[in-house]
Amino acid sequence: MHGSGVYRTFVRIIRLLSLILLISVGTGGAALAQTIISESFNPATSTLTAQDSAGNVYTANLTTLSPTGVSTVAATFMAPGGAAQPVTLTVTPTGAGVFNATGNLPTQFVLSCAVNIAGTTSCGLAPSASLLNNVSRSLAASTMGEVRSQTSTMTDIITRRVRAVSRELAEGLAPETAPATPGGTVILKDFSSDQPMGYKYNGASAGSADTRWGAWADSSGSFLSNNSSVGYSGNSVVALTGLDYLIDRQWLVGMSAGYTHADLTLTPSTITHSVDGAVVGPYASYIINSNFAVDALFNYTSLDNGVVSPTPLPSGGYHSNRYTGASNLDFFTDYDAWKLTGYGGYAFSWEGGTGSGVVTSGLANNIRYGAIRLGGEAAYPMGAFEPYVPITFEYETTSPNDGTSRAALIVGGGLRYRWSDTLTAGVLAETTEVKTHTRDVMIGANVRWSF
Repeated sequence: MHGSGVYRTFVRIIRLLSLILLISVGTGGAALAQTIISESFNPATSTLTAQDSAGNVYTANLTTLSPTGVSTVAATFMAPGGAAQPVTLTVTPTGAGVFNATGNLPTQFVLSCAVNIAGTTSCGLAPSASLLNNVSRSLAASTMGEVRSQTSTMTDIITRRVRAVSRELAEGLAPETAPATPGGTVILKDFSSDQPMGYKYNGASAGSADTRWGAWADSSGSFLSNNSSVGYSGNSVVALTGLDYLIDRQWLVGMSAGYTHADLTLTPSTITHSVDGAVVGPYASYIINSNFAVDALFNYTSLDNGVVSPTPLPSGGYHSNRYTGASNLDFFTDYDAWKLTGYGGYAFSWEGGTGSGVVTSGLANNIRYGAIRLGGEAAYPMGAFEPYVPITFEYETTSPNDGTSRAALIVGGGLRYRWSDTLTAGVLAETTEVKTHTRDVMIGANVRWSF
């Protein structure tokens, strides 16, 4: 060695050290390192060398290392095909021939190496605190995107069903009988509040005096993407079914249940987040008069999360619970043949999970999404068909943690078809616009049956 004789003897006899290098993988640099595939220590040159499975090479020169005091060590990191990046480490002996070295770097990984008295070398990689925090931020951002998308989808599925029935019941409260439409109508002409339960219903959504029950199913798939620093992309699926009952001319109550799924790729793209959940909850609507109604719903979702990451990043699963509530004031009117529906309300979801080695902070265990939602729909009956255009303005009252803005405009187009007065089906496509750094494109289909 090129140091003192005492140090030369010390290294050659003891040959035991613990060297910690903080390795940075910057933008445009090498891919994320995974595992160490080779390492060696050369006492003649006092050089420790290690290579990982991504082809990155780490080298530390121990010439200036002091066995008794703090010293500096020159080290380098070299990506495949790139130039060596110099690093200066501060090394402190901790006793019993063990040394720790740290460097002030924009870090991603920690490389730990040890050389024992026999000259064998052992190195390994571990994620740095900053990388773990970044992964947690990306995981939290993907959870935020999933919660936002699925909350909007689930509440829209249920409230559109409720509004269809509520509108037809509301039309039945009007002085004149409304014309038949693909969604069906209800006729409650000359109805009085003290009239017995034998009043007449017509329509696929509203049912009849003998068909107070309604069953429905709705399934949708969404493509999500986020191009912020904690971005994500992938698919989300919501499939719900429901059963509701007309208590009287003004009250509808029901229960929904179903399944949710999301499969998202995070930033960095070597990490994926998958979610599967079962959802259940009640809903209700009260028809105020021929133009207004109010609705409300509550859902509970039990979710199993899985995170897959390359070594040495943590992988595994954890459980989370989501609670969702929403309420709206609905408005109905007609303009010539056009059927116009408007609503305003608020939706809120909270998701929290159990702690695990995968979720290294509380970020992904405390997701809140709340939004004021103002929307409307214009539908035009054409025989058995009814095309319609929905539009919703949304403003998040909770702070987005995925780099997106608070405001969003959701626009779409749909088509309903009536097979009979008791059976209808429909399709719908929507896209989220205006909101920065994100895209949510949804396609769904539904069927409704009264019996």
